[in-house]
Amino acid sequence: MDQPTDPPAQHQTGATTRPALIASATRLSPMQEAYGGYTRHALGCSACTDVDRGRCREGEQLWRDYHQISDQAYRKLAGEDL
Repeated sequence: MDQPTDPPAQHQTGATTRPALIASATRLSPMQEAYGGYTRHALGCSACTDVDRGRCREGEQLWRDYHQISDQAYRKLAGEDL
């Protein structure tokens, strides 16, 4: 009863961890696609990355699009009529 079922993991020096691979045929949900579009823009936009300036016009529209899509998804999950 006191014996471990798996051998202890060996520590590997110099080993790097890689992110999980995603198959090229994998599709993201519309909500994930919308958020990805916003983050891709926001990370490269000087106005959107400046916390004192807020979002640029395009960033603001992408943010609203993401929220609209996510609100629709949540209403669908809740069983509300669209």
